[in-house]
Amino acid sequence: MRKLATIATMLLAVLAETTSARADISSLDPTQLVRSFQRAQDSIALGDKASIGMQRALYKMVRNDLTRPHADEVVNERNLRAVLSFAISGGGVALVYARRDAFKEFPDLQTVASAVQRYNGQNASEVFGTLEPRKIGGILGATIALVRAQHDEDRVRKTDDLNYVKLTLPGTIFEESALRAIMPVYREKTDQFQFIRAASRYARAFGTSPFAATFANEMVRAAVDLDDPIFRGEILKVLSFLPDLERQALLNRIKRAASLAGKRELFFALEKNELPDGQSGNAIMSDADRQLLHIYNQIDTITAQSAQDALTQVRNIIPSDLQEKNRRLRGVVLSLLTAIVAEPEIDDSARTASLNADDDIIEPMVEANVDVIDPALSEDMQKTEEKPKPDGDELKLDSFVEKMRTRIGGADELLETLE
Repeated sequence: MRKLATIATMLLAVLAETTSARADISSLDPTQLVRSFQRAQDSIALGDKASIGMQRALYKMVRNDLTRPHADEVVNERNLRAVLSFAISGGGVALVYARRDAFKEFPDLQTVASAVQRYNGQNASEVFGTLEPRKIGGILGATIALVRAQHDEDRVRKTDDLNYVKLTLPGTIFEESALRAIMPVYREKTDQFQFIRAASRYARAFGTSPFAATFANEMVRAAVDLDDPIFRGEILKVLSFLPDLERQALLNRIKRAASLAGKRELFFALEKNELPDGQSGNAIMSDADRQLLHIYNQIDTITAQSAQDALTQVRNIIPSDLQEKNRRLRGVVLSLLTAIVAEPEIDDSARTASLNADDDIIEPMVEANVDVIDPALSEDMQKTEEKPKPDGDELKLDSFVEKMRTRIGGADELLETLE
């Protein structure tokens, strides 16, 4: 009974808090409601992950309240702008429809409202194309510019819109989103200076944001795509603004991408510059890192002209020097190279015929579709037509091909396991 009483008390307390919160929400005007929601988003962008749950609950309450406007709601330009901003950001067009008569008193806002009613989440550059965010101004103008830029193919206008958002609302979810969206634009333009400016600002202000995955992806791509000695130093400066855990994780990702892309200079530059002054790489590198670097160096030296030479060099990589995952990867490479250099099990006459052939390219056999019958053939010809049986050499070659498929299929399964 005591447990039941305790549970009932807790439920009543939660219900009372929820009812109180809803009552407090209902007492706010649209501008205050929207700003409360946006402040929660700003807090999340600055690294407060505890606010994520609160943001979801607040979004539902604000959306429900704005969808059904109160009779005593003050209808003015300030509140209507807030409603439009929330509707574009995900609140939905129902908020605009609920106040469609109020927008008639404000021609400029009615134009924006008409565009919002046609907005479906993907056609922003089309429905907002003729609007002027700078003339509209404020949070509403920044919202239009940000949403339009995320779907705009016009690179010049996209850059202009995103820069406007950054300058208008610094330190907010709007700036965080604009920085993430503009980094790939500068990377694709190979504009190293502007990329570093945006990345540096993001790392200093929003390095702990839960949305920083896009920032990290762009840092990895830019480090490889725009690599040169000066840019490497700028990348390391940007990384220095991040907290230790985030910095080390991103550094490892860039090193891995550099090794896969064959950027040895970038890999070793990052490896060297991440070490504290006065310490050598061997002094603080873990055994796993040392083994990984060792196999990278060994693989990089393989310059074979034939599969047989490559097979010999891969065999020379000592398995005991590798981690289990890398040993398995070495086994996959060995299996594939062995299958490539293996000769088919066919007799000497077939091998001689193949060597003496005018053309080594084997044309694929075209099989007739059983559902299509040539009307020019008589029924008797269709009944008596038989396919030639393959001779012994063809059977042996088919057997060899099947074995190759089995080996490569096994290698594919192992690679999927490694991934």
